[in-house]
Amino acid sequence: MERYDPRGRVNRALLVGVSAYEYQAGEVEGGVLGDLEAVEKNLPLLRDALYAGGIFNEGAAEGSDEDEVVMCRPGGTEDLTEALVAAAGAATGLLLFYFAGHGAVPSGGEELWLQMPKARTIPGSADVFPGATRLTEVLAILANTRAQRVVVVLDCCFAGNGARVLEALEYRARRKFSLLMSVQAGHRIDAGDDATPTPFTEALARALREGTGGHGGDLTLEELGHLLREEFAERGLLTLRAEPWVPQLRRGDDGVDVVLASRGGTSPHLPSGWLTWEPSPPPWHRNAKVRRAAVTLVMAALLGTAGYLAADRSGEQGPCVAPQELRLLTDPDLESTVRDAAHAYLTSEANETADGCPRALVTVYAARAADAVTAFRDRTHAWQKPPGNITERGGADGADATPRPEPALDPQRDVGAQPDIWIPASGADVERAERTGAAGGSAAVAELGKPSAPLARSPMVLAVPRGRGEPAGEERKGELGRLVEAFRQRLPGGEVARTDPESADSGLLTTAALYASRKSTAVERSLARPGPPARTGQELLCELRQDRQADARTAALVPEYLLRAGVDCAARTRRPRVAAYPSDVPGLAPVFVKVTWDNAEGAKAARDDAVHDFRRWLAGSEGQRVFRGDGFWPARGEAAAVASPPGTGGGTLGTPDPAPATARADRMDEALTAYRRATGPGRVLFLLDSSGSMSDLWEGTGGAPALVEQSLPGLGAQDEYGIWAVASPDGAPRPYRALLPLGRRPSAAAQRVLDKAEVMDAQADPYAALGAALDDLDRRGKGADDRPQLIVFLTDDEDNGREGARGTLDDVLVSAEAKGVPVLMVSFTGGGCDRGTPDRRIADASGGSCLDASDDLAAGLRDEVARTGQGDAPAAAPEGGDGA
Repeated sequence: MERYDPRGRVNRALLVGVSAYEYQAGEVEGGVLGDLEAVEKNLPLLRDALYAGGIFNEGAAEGSDEDEVVMCRPGGTEDLTEALVAAAGAATGLLLFYFAGHGAVPSGGEELWLQMPKARTIPGSADVFPGATRLTEVLAILANTRAQRVVVVLDCCFAGNGARVLEALEYRARRKFSLLMSVQAGHRIDAGDDATPTPFTEALARALREGTGGHGGDLTLEELGHLLREEFAERGLLTLRAEPWVPQLRRGDDGVDVVLASRGGTSPHLPSGWLTWEPSPPPWHRNAKVRRAAVTLVMAALLGTAGYLAADRSGEQGPCVAPQELRLLTDPDLESTVRDAAHAYLTSEANETADGCPRALVTVYAARAADAVTAFRDRTHAWQKPPGNITERGGADGADATPRPEPALDPQRDVGAQPDIWIPASGADVERAERTGAAGGSAAVAELGKPSAPLARSPMVLAVPRGRGEPAGEERKGELGRLVEAFRQRLPGGEVARTDPESADSGLLTTAALYASRKSTAVERSLARPGPPARTGQELLCELRQDRQADARTAALVPEYLLRAGVDCAARTRRPRVAAYPSDVPGLAPVFVKVTWDNAEGAKAARDDAVHDFRRWLAGSEGQRVFRGDGFWPARGEAAAVASPPGTGGGTLGTPDPAPATARADRMDEALTAYRRATGPGRVLFLLDSSGSMSDLWEGTGGAPALVEQSLPGLGAQDEYGIWAVASPDGAPRPYRALLPLGRRPSAAAQRVLDKAEVMDAQADPYAALGAALDDLDRRGKGADDRPQLIVFLTDDEDNGREGARGTLDDVLVSAEAKGVPVLMVSFTGGGCDRGTPDRRIADASGGSCLDASDDLAAGLRDEVARTGQGDAPAAAPEGGDGA
C-alpha cells in the first residue's frame, strides 16, 4: 500500500473536545445524558502524543503562524466552524481533526451529529438536533483544504455511522480522507472514569507513543487501527449493547496509508502548558496593496454536500461587512465545475467592492436532479417550512406482505437549504419543475426566473475502452441503440454502464434514448451492474477503474467533458477510451435560474444584485474560461480552445457535430416514470423439474430446492415470487403443480415448502410448463405493471423433446421472443448451455441467460435473481439519541 509521509510539510491537528453540556437529561427536555469529564483529559494527552510522534511541530513552523496542534473547546457550533476554517486554511500536508464528546444519530442512521455545549435532541421538530453540527458539514469544510491528506478521528457514541457520511462525499473530495472511529455504527460507548481519559483516546495516545515498537520505525494509520482493534479485543471491552467494542477505520481511497508517528531522527518532547483556542473575529478584512485568497472552504447544506466558498483577504485596514451569501443548487455532474467557477468568482476583481471587500460568497451544493425537480414542483412549501413529521407515501398492496411506506420527499433533508440560484444540467428541468404537481399551484412559495441561455455544453458519449471494440470513422456517430448494439457485436461479453437516472440528467437523457427502441425492463437488465448505480459520470469511471477487467469490457455513457479534461481517480491507471457520439441524446446544457422565495424580503435588493452580478460573470469571459478548462464546449459562437486531457490520445472528436435538439421535458418525465417501474419491485417464477430423473439432483446444498432457497435473499419485501414443480402424469390438466402461487411473502414460507418438496414418479413436460409460465407473466405484466420479471427453470434436460409431451421447442421459442419475459435456464448437465442447445436457444430468444454444470450455479442464480428483485429489506436503523 502506498504511504503518505507528511514530514517536511505544514501540518495541522485540530483537537476538539466538549466535556460540559448546558442541557442535561432529566432537567431539560431533550437534554444530553450528562457531562463528560473524561473528555477534558483527552485533549492534552492526545496533543502531547502527537508532538511526541514527531510529525507535528510545536511552535511556529515555516508557512505557519501558530503551533501545529491546536486544542479547541468550542462554546457552540459557530466556534467549531471557525476553528475548522482556520485549520483547513493553514495545512498543506496532513490535516487531522479529532472530536470527543456526545454524538447523536437520527433514526435512519444516515448522519452523525457532533453535539456542542448547548445541544439538545427534540424529535419531531424541524431541527431535531439543535446545538449540534453535522459530520457532513465538518467533512465538507475539510474537503477543500490545501492539505494533501485528511485524517478524521471520532471518539463519541455512534462514531461508526461516520463511514456512511464519508461515502456520501463526492469522490474527488472523499479520496484524500481517512476516518478512524472509536466504535462501530449504531453503538453507544462508556466514557469511563471521570478522572481518566476515555478508553479509546487513552489507547490512541498510547499507540501513538509506543506503537512504533521502539525500533526507530514509523506508525501508519493502518497499523494504528490494527493496534487499537487488537487491544480492545484483548481487553474484552464491550459497548453499551454488551457486544464487542471494535474501533473502525475507513479510507476514501484504499490505495494510500498515512504516517502518523515516527521515531526516525526526531527527539520526542513534551510541550509544557496548554494551548487553548479562542474564537477570532469574523475573517473579513479589507485589501490593502496585496490581495490573497487565504481560505477556501466547503460547507454542507443540510444533507447535500455543499460548497461554502469564502475568500479571506488579509490586509492592513479594518474588517469588512459580511458579504451577501448566495446558495446555489446544481446537478451532481456539474458540481465540481460550478464549484470551481464559484471559487474563481469569489477571488476575482468582479467580486470586490471599492474598499477591497468581497461582495458575495456562494454556497455550492448538489442534489439528485429528480429530487430537485420534485421539490420545486411539489414541495416548495415544505422546503420553506419543514413539517415536524413528513407524511408518508406509498403502502402495501398484495396479501402476503406489509412493507414500510416510502417517506415523502423532504427538501431540506433530501435536497438542501433553499437555493437562491439553480443551475440544472438542462433547461428542460425548469419546464418540468414548473408543471403543476400534486402540491403545486397555491402551495408554491418559490418563483423560478427565466432560464439563461446555456452557459456551456457537453455532448453525451458512449466511452468505449480503447482497443476493446472501439468504433472508427462513421461508426462513432449514430443513434444510441445502434452504437450500443455495434459495440456488443464488436466485443462479445461487452457491457454498457450508465449513471443513476434519478441522480444526474446525464443518466436520464441516455435512458430516454435507450427506452425509445427497447422495452424498459429489457434495457435495465442489459445495463444491470452489481451495487447501486453511480451518482455521476466521474464516479462511474472511477468505479470502473477499481476493477481492471470491468474497465476493459465496459463502455460508459458519460458527458464528453470527462474525457476531455480527464478524470482524477487517485493513482490507478485508467484504460483510455474512445468516444462515440449518439445523435438522439441531448447533451448537457446548464442554465442559470434565479429562485425567489415568498416572505424573503430581508436584504432582497443586495441579494438580487449579487445574483445578477454572478450570472453576468458566469456568462462572461472569466466564467467561460472555467467551463472550458473543465472540458466543456462554448454554448454558442465559434468553438474555442477546450482542454485536451492528458492520455486521451484523440479519444474525442476535435469538433463534434452540433448537439441534438434540446432535451424535452415530457420525454424526460416519461423516461423517469418508466425507469422507476422497470427497477421497482420484481417478479420471479421458479420452475423446478421434479421428474424422477432429478432424484440424484434434489438433496443437499447443491440440489435444486437448495439452489432456489439460496437465491431468495435477492428478493425484497415488495418483490413477488412463486414456485412450480414441473412433473405430471401424461394427460394431466396442467404440466406443473403450484407449490407457491405468485405473491409477496417472507422467504421462510418458501423454505417450508421447499423442505417438503419431493420428486415425482413421473416425467416432465418442460416446454409446456415454460409456455404456461410465459403466458402467466406476460398477462401479469400488461398495462402499467412494467415491473422486472424473470422465469427460472432448473432442470437436468432429461425430458427435453420427449415423445408424448404437449409442448414443443419451437412453440417456446416463438412465445419467448414475442413476450419478452427473460428466462434463466439452469441446467445440471455439462454443456447444457452450449451454442445450439435447447436451453441456450430459449435463453437467447427470451433475452435471458443460461447456466450449466460448468458454472457456479448457486452464485449465478443468486446474482440473476438479485438483478430482478430488490434484495432483503434493510436492517432496522440504529437508535437515535446521544451518548459519549
